[in-house]
Amino acid sequence: SDFMRDWLPYEAHYLDLLVQREGFSGSRHCSLGCGREGNWRCTDCFGRPLLCTKCCRSSHQMHPFHRVEQWCGTHFAPSWLSAAGLVLNLGHDGLPCPKWAVQGAEDLGAPDEYSAEEDSDADSCSDTAEDSSGVHNEMPNFRSILAALEGSSLEDKKHTDKFGNPFILVVDRRGLHRLAIRACVCFDHPPLHEQLMALGLYPASQKSPQTVFSFDLLEESRLMNLECKVAGMSFFNYLRRVTNPVFPHRPPDQYRELLRVSRQWRYLQNKLKFSVAHSADKQMKVGQLANFCSTCPQLGTNLPSNWKADTKHDWKYQRSFVVDGNFSAELMKNKNAENDVHLTADSGYFTGLTRYKEHLAVAVETQAKSTCHDHKAVNQVHSVQNHLAITSIGAIACARHGCFVPDCVVDFQKGERQMNMDYALCQALSKLDGISRALVLYDVACQYSIHFKDRVNKSPYLHVLANLEITWGIGLFHIHGHQDICTPRYSPNYIPGAGQVDGEILETLWSSLNEVAGSTRSMTAAHWHEVLDDHMLDNNWKKMVHMVQALCIKYKRALKGLTTTTHVYNSLTATAEEALVRKWTQEEEDMQGGHAHDITSMDALDVQVQRGPTRAEMQLRITEGEGPNTATGSAGWITLGLKVEEMQLRVSALVKRLGAGASITARVDLANSRRHLGDLMEEFARKTMAFLQDPAAGDIQHRPDIGDDDDEGWVEEGEDRPKKRPIVLPSSIGASTRDNLKIAHLAELELLLWQGQANDALHQLCIDLGHRSYLYQTQVRNSKNSQQRKTKAWDSVHSLDAAIKLHSSIYQRCQSAMVALGADEALLQKYQVLKATDVSSSTILIDPSLPGQQNKTLAWFWTVDVSSGDSNNDWMIECRTS
Repeated sequence: SDFMRDWLPYEAHYLDLLVQREGFSGSRHCSLGCGREGNWRCTDCFGRPLLCTKCCRSSHQMHPFHRVEQWCGTHFAPSWLSAAGLVLNLGHDGLPCPKWAVQGAEDLGAPDEYSAEEDSDADSCSDTAEDSSGVHNEMPNFRSILAALEGSSLEDKKHTDKFGNPFILVVDRRGLHRLAIRACVCFDHPPLHEQLMALGLYPASQKSPQTVFSFDLLEESRLMNLECKVAGMSFFNYLRRVTNPVFPHRPPDQYRELLRVSRQWRYLQNKLKFSVAHSADKQMKVGQLANFCSTCPQLGTNLPSNWKADTKHDWKYQRSFVVDGNFSAELMKNKNAENDVHLTADSGYFTGLTRYKEHLAVAVETQAKSTCHDHKAVNQVHSVQNHLAITSIGAIACARHGCFVPDCVVDFQKGERQMNMDYALCQALSKLDGISRALVLYDVACQYSIHFKDRVNKSPYLHVLANLEITWGIGLFHIHGHQDICTPRYSPNYIPGAGQVDGEILETLWSSLNEVAGSTRSMTAAHWHEVLDDHMLDNNWKKMVHMVQALCIKYKRALKGLTTTTHVYNSLTATAEEALVRKWTQEEEDMQGGHAHDITSMDALDVQVQRGPTRAEMQLRITEGEGPNTATGSAGWITLGLKVEEMQLRVSALVKRLGAGASITARVDLANSRRHLGDLMEEFARKTMAFLQDPAAGDIQHRPDIGDDDDEGWVEEGEDRPKKRPIVLPSSIGASTRDNLKIAHLAELELLLWQGQANDALHQLCIDLGHRSYLYQTQVRNSKNSQQRKTKAWDSVHSLDAAIKLHSSIYQRCQSAMVALGADEALLQKYQVLKATDVSSSTILIDPSLPGQQNKTLAWFWTVDVSSGDSNNDWMIECRTS
C-alpha cells in the first residue's frame, strides 16, 4: 500500500510519457547516423530506434522477427520487415548464398543493393489519409487504420515479392510474419526443409513447406503447457492477438499445424534429453524416454554392493508403491482412430498398447462380495460412458517421493477394474531388479489383495517374482472410509519400514495433471498419451532436481516428530506397570513379525476403548466391599457431598451464563436449582453427624473454586446462599485433623470417588470438545453466506463453550481434592492440571485425515484411561491404542 501511495503523484506524468512514446521523441533522422530521414521504428530493439529503410533492412538481417512500425505522416502504423525489403537468406548462417552474387543483385533483390528509388517507395506509406489539398489529416480515419494494419498483410495472396523471392509464413514468439526467403543454390545444397532447420525454423511439412515455426516458439509453447497448463488453442490465440491486436481474427489459422509440429518437437526434445541421438542404436526401448525416482532403492544405481547382507535393516531396501486411478483424465472417441500415429509407444510412462490389449482380451473380471464398506473403485468397475474412448487412467508412483513409474500407466475402458490395475502393478513389480520386498498402497487394498496372486497365476501376461514379499496398505485419507478393522491391518502407521508416508501422494500428482485434462480430452489417442507422458516426465524431473532440498526438509521434520513421539511414548510408559510394558512390547513385536504372513495378527491393535469407572461404579464397588471395619453408608455420604459440590458449580455457572437480563423462566429455573441444592445440603449435613462426631473441629480448607461473587443482584436481602456454605469432607480437613478424627479410611474412599467423578467430567469434556469441533467443521464454516445460519451456529458453539467450562471446573475441583487427600505422584501424573490450551478445539478430533493432522497430538486427557497399579483393571487396555 505504501508503494501504491508513492506512485499516485506520478500517475498523470507517466500517462504523458506513454503518449509521447507514440510519436517522435526527438530528431527525424536515422538513429544509426547515416543522415537519412527515419521512417521506421523497431518496437523490439532496445530504445525503439528510428531508422531509415536501408538501415532498418540491414540492421535486422539477423533479427528478422522483430516487429516494426512505419511513419504514415500522422502516426506510426504497424508494419512488417518484408515491407522494408527484408529477405531471409538460407544455407549460409543467414548470409546471402555466394551463388546468387554472380547472377546480379539487381535481379535478385539483394537487400544491400536496393536502389534509392526503391528505398523511397518503401519509405512512403500508401495507406495514409490525405484531404483534397494533399495535406495529411491530423486524425486518421478507421479505413486508413485498417489499411495500415493490413499493409503487406498476412492475407496478401501474392506468392513472391517484386524480385521473385517466395513468401513463407513464419510463426514466432512475436507473432506471425510473412517474409520472403532466398534459398541456397550451391551445387550440393540440402533440401529446403533442411536449410530451414539449420536456421532454427521448423517446417510444418517436408515437401514445399509454406509455414515454419521458430525453435524458440516451439520450446516456449511446450514450457507454457508444462508450467502454466496453457492449451494449444489458447497459445495460438495469443499469437494471433500479438500479431494483430485490433483484429486478432485476421491472421491465418495455423492451429492444426502448431499441434502437429509441437508433437514432433516434444518427441525430438525428449530424445535429445535422453541421449538417443548420440546412441548407435536408435531403436526405442521400453521406458527409454522416462526417468524414475533417483532416491528409491535401485540395483546398480544407489545400493551398496553388500546390501543383501544388511538383514537387520532390510526395511531400507523395500520399494514402496502407490496405486490409484484418475477419473478426470478422459478421452473422447475419435472417428479416425485407426489412422492415428503413435510416437512414444511404450518408451514413456504409458505401457505398450499391443501387449496391454492382449491381456485385457483374455482377462476375466470377477467382482467378489465385499468384506468391507462399499467403495467407488469397487462398485463402478463396469460403468460405461459411450462418448468416451478412455474413461480414466491408472498409475503407479513411488510412495515416498511421488515419482511416476515408467511403463506402468494404463487407461481404463470402463471403471477402475482389477484387470487394469493388475497389469500396471505387475509392470511395476517386474522392475524391482532383485529387491525382494515391496509395499503397495491402494485405496481398496483390503479387497484388491485377496485374490491378486490367483489372478496373476491365471494370466499369461502377468508375472510376479516368486520370492517377492508384498505388503499391502491403504492411504491414511481413504482408510477412514473403511471398516475399523482395516486401520490396524492396512494403515501405513503400523507397517514396518513404511516410514512417514500417507499413501496419498498420487492425489497431489493428479491435481496437477487434471489442469490439462480439459484441453486434452478431445485430442487423438496418440497425442493424448504424448501430452500426459510429457507432464509425467516433467513431474519426475522436478522431483529429481529438488530431491536434496526435499529430503533435508523431511529429515528435520522427522527429528522434530521423533522428539514429540518419544516424549509422548515415555509419558504413557511411565503410567503403566513395567511388567505390562514388557508384555505389550513383546505383543507388538509378534504382530509386526507376523504382519507379512497373516494380516489378522494386527487385529490386536483394534482395541475397543472403554471408559474409566464412573463415580456411580466406584460407589457400587465400595458399597459391595464394605466390611466390618467400614461404616455402613460411608460411600453414599461421600457421594452425596460430591454431588453437592458439583451442584454448587452448576448453579454458579448458570448464574454467570444468564446475566442480569435473564427471562422470568430462566429466573424460575435458577430458583428451583437453588432450592434443590439447599435440600441436598441439608440432607448432607444430617448424614455428616454419623461419620464426623465434631464436623466443626479442625481446620476447614477454603475452596475459592466454589465462590460466587457474580450474582449479588440475584439474592434478596437476608436470603440464604446455599451454594456458598462449606461442605465438610475429608478432603476439606487438614491431614493432621483427619488423623486426630481417625477418618483416614474415609479419605481413601473419597479419593476413589473423586477419581470416578474426574472420569465422568473428562468423558463429558471429550464429548463436548468433539461436538464443538464438529460444529466448526459443518456449520460455522458453511454459514458464511447466511446470517441466520451463522447466528444459529454460533449460539450452539457458545452453549458448548459453557458446558466445556462447567466440566472443566468440575474436573479442577476433583484434581484439587486429590491433591488435598495426598494422592501419590503416579495418580497425579494421570490426573494432571487442566490448562486452557488443553480444551481448545482441534480439527483432528473429527477429521484426522485432513492435511497437517498426522503429526498433531491430542491433549493428555484423551489417554487418561491408561492407569497404573492394577494389572487387571479393564481400562488399562487403552494403553495399546497409543
